[in-house]
Order: sequence, then C-alpha cells, then structure tokens
Amino acid sequence: MNNLAPLAEALYAGRLALLIGPGVDEAAAADFCSRLARCVQEMPIFWVLTTRVDTQLAHAFEQAGVAYEPVVRDDTLAHRDDTLPALVHLFGSPGEPEGPYQQGDTSAEERLLHDPRRAEVRWLLHEIFSRHVFLAYGCDLTAAWFQALRDSFSGSEWPRPVYLVVADAAEGAAWASPGVELLFIDPLGLLDGRRVPALPRSRLQALFPWESATKGALDPAEEELSFDILPSPPPPPPPAEVEFSPDIPQSLPDAYQALRIDAAAPERVTVGVSFVLAVAIRQPDAPILQEKDLTRVESGEAEVLFAAGADAVRLRLRVNAPACAIADPDTYAFRLRRGANPPPFYFHLTPQQIGPISILIQLFQEDEWLGGARLQAEADAVPAGAVTLQLRSQPLTAAADTAIKWQVQELEQQRDEARRYLLRLQAKLIPPPDAISQVRIETEIDETRARIRGIEEEIDALMTGLTPDT
Repeated sequence: MNNLAPLAEALYAGRLALLIGPGVDEAAAADFCSRLARCVQEMPIFWVLTTRVDTQLAHAFEQAGVAYEPVVRDDTLAHRDDTLPALVHLFGSPGEPEGPYQQGDTSAEERLLHDPRRAEVRWLLHEIFSRHVFLAYGCDLTAAWFQALRDSFSGSEWPRPVYLVVADAAEGAAWASPGVELLFIDPLGLLDGRRVPALPRSRLQALFPWESATKGALDPAEEELSFDILPSPPPPPPPAEVEFSPDIPQSLPDAYQALRIDAAAPERVTVGVSFVLAVAIRQPDAPILQEKDLTRVESGEAEVLFAAGADAVRLRLRVNAPACAIADPDTYAFRLRRGANPPPFYFHLTPQQIGPISILIQLFQEDEWLGGARLQAEADAVPAGAVTLQLRSQPLTAAADTAIKWQVQELEQQRDEARRYLLRLQAKLIPPPDAISQVRIETEIDETRARIRGIEEEIDALMTGLTPDT
C-alpha cells in the first residue's frame, strides 16, 4: 500500500508540484487538462511543469479563468508574478522563435539540458524539486533530463518524495526511475475525475499547528476538509520498539517545549578580522552560555513540538549576516532530545564594512520557524567598535506573529535567490561582452542590487512588528 501522507501534507502546505508529460492518453487529454486547471484554481498548487509541447494546458487554464504565469526561457522569468501559479514549459512551446517542437523531439531535451537561454530555468527546476513533493502524470522518468536532475542532488537521491501515476505494472516498469514511488490510483482524480477520500482535518492540524491559529478552532462538524482531493494515509504500522531515557515517560503526548537561545560574541570586532559567534540551544532553567573571550551574551526564546512518543526532534540553526563573510558552515542541523542541553555551535564571521552590522539567528524545526535572534553590532576600522547584542525571539503562539514570520521566511528566500542571480549577472561581464550587452547587464545588476536592498528593508520592517517578549 502506498504511503500518501507526504503527498497530502505537501498539498495542504502549498508544497505540491505537478509534472505533466506527453504520455497522457490523447483521447482523454482535454478532460485531463480541464480537471488540472480546476484543481489549480481550487487548491494551493503553484507549480505545474510540463514536457508536453502542445497548447492544451494553457488553453485549459484560460478556459477555466485561471490566471497564471507561463515560463519558457530565462527571459520569461525576469518579471514573473510570484503570486500566480506558474506553467513551466520544460521543452519549450510551439510559439518559440526557434520554431515549434514535436512530441518526442530529442532536440527539445538537449535544449533544456544545454541551452544557455534556459540556464535560469534549469536552476529553477532544481530549486522546485528541492522544496516540493512531486506528482507526475504521463512522464517517462527514465529520460536523460530527469536522470541528470536527480544526479544533481546529494547522493543522487531526491530530497522530497516523487510519485508517478501509472495505469499498470508494465507502464510502471517502463517509466519508473530510482527513488520514484509508483501510484496505481490517481489521488487528484485528474485522469478519471474520481478523487480519493479526504485526510481528516484534525490530523493535518496536528501536523501543521500554526494553521489552527489562522483557521480557527476545529468544529467537530467539519472534521473533513472542505475539499476532498486529499488522500487518506495508510493504516499506521505496528509500533516500533523505541529506546527512551529512564527519566522520560514511556507514553508521551504531543507537547510544546520552551527553549532558550543564547548568543555570545566578543566585546570588540574589527573590519577584516574574523570573530567567533557562539550559539547555544538550551532548556530555560539551564545555565547561561559562558565562553572565554565571548563576554557579550544575550538570550532569546523559542518553542519546539515533540510528537507523541518521540524523545527527540530535528532542528536546524542558521545565521544570516549580510555585512559579514561567514565561513562554512552557516547552518547546523541536529537532533535535540527532551530535556537536553547540546554543546554550543560556533560560527566564524568577518565584518566587511565599517558601521552597523545586522546578524540574524534563526531556529527551525524542519520547515517551521521556531525563533529568531537579531544581533546589532558596530564594527570600526580599529579594535574599538562595541558589539551590542539585541536579541528578540517569540514562540509561535499568536496568529499575527505566525503570519509575519512566514512573510519574513519567504522574503529571505527571495533575497537569497536575488543574490545568486546577481552573482550570475556579474559572471557575464567576464570576459567583457559587446558594449550593448554590457550596458544591459550592468543595468540589470543595478536593478537586482536595488531589489535586494528593498527586500532587506521589508524584512527589517516586518521584524520590528513582531510582538515583544513578555
């Protein structure tokens, strides 16, 4: 039996993407595309990728009145509206300047893999697969482009689940790829219109507790979600034997646990000279972090959710400092046991400018932001700049704070993407191109820098609106 829970959870969280290939039965393609357009209209699906080279999907979106952004080459990404679903034509579209493609044209696959005009599209494809669960229809996942994409990830393994809907075992054997789970049912009902049962809303609210704050308390009469395209999870497996610490009860309910974030830095820093930032995640009653020579210490707060029966959670600690160079790593992933105080984590930062330095420390539980600490430091050209630690962090309890934190996280992703794009633009100036291209690239560099500054200003403004600690 297939485990469809990750697919349902991704759909509920807006992290499900669709991959549509030419293998969908042509006789049923029109109905399939119409159902897909309605699904995108009703549900938080923001990415539809296709290797089809006809206009049926675009026509279905237009017929259903679904506003969307078409993506074909890099130049179509520059001004894309991120609030609209994107229809990404991986093999191009019939209206391209190179001329129309034909189904099965190998040159289309070669262009996706090697065309310099699709470098940004290839990077975008990698980013989408990094963050989304994928559901594929009518796709030959043994294709060279798909294998190259998988090989680009660590260990040649998909970072998120990938599902392929197939009609029978023979089709699955022909199209299957390592790491892809075959589905002999269509959970979204795109092929035949029959949707599988809903996943109970109470289960989803347990998985995504911040949704409870924004959607309100669960009404017993509304146990099922208002839409019915979420698949039911399989029966739970027999409980495995878990080794618990002697001081931990053998039966533990879901529970939030408060933590404290301690940050320590030296009193003085110098431009161009590396300094150490120590960060410790500790229990509220644990001793304050003390490190030799790191005498300026401040603390913030966070909360983690321990699932029923679990004695540990997976956390991720990240430091952002736009005015500093951060030696690898700038992120640590670790497991925290109930009641434990793990050793401190150390980051090496080098100030790159004189004046104020903003350092943001964030703690995540998988994809959930648990707490943040903002540090304001002052760097001088000589060892005389004082480091002032002004940390602030809130537990995820208020709906308003939750919304702000999600906005900040999305803005940070946009900022990081803009920074990577800026590096690629700067690389295009080496060697120098012709005069017209150089002016165009330099103009785009200035616009990208201005966009990065604007995003950082938005982040700062949102952070000041968070509820102060009490």
